[in-house]
Amino acid sequence: MGVVLLLLFVLALALVGVFLWWLGVSLPEGQARRMEQQLATDTRLTGQALQHRAQDGTLTDDELKDVSPGPWAIRRDEREIRVAMSFLGPRAEYQCWSFTLKTPLGPRTSVTAQPDEAACDVRVPSASTSPAPR
Repeated sequence: MGVVLLLLFVLALALVGVFLWWLGVSLPEGQARRMEQQLATDTRLTGQALQHRAQDGTLTDDELKDVSPGPWAIRRDEREIRVAMSFLGPRAEYQCWSFTLKTPLGPRTSVTAQPDEAACDVRVPSASTSPAPR
């Protein structure tokens, strides 16, 4: 009889745990947390894709079209290439991120990514592949 009560108690705790987990996932805060995780994944993968494309020593507009999830802007100078892209953020708003590649491009090129609202005026995706940089 004691074993049965213990098993019922453990089952009840497990059900409460599953219910609390479900609440955490389905409530708006849980959805925002998942979207933040998705944004972090998207920006990390975009940075990796830019780094891969730059290994041959060039970064073309066609390569940027392949990598970017939406509109993008690029600024090139002798020290770096800065690419601004728009991503859907955790509260269904678009966030601008800046990806910086130090020149010269090649196999050891590194990419840094950071949120950068000043880099572009991209809020809603459009058919354009090059938003007006600020």
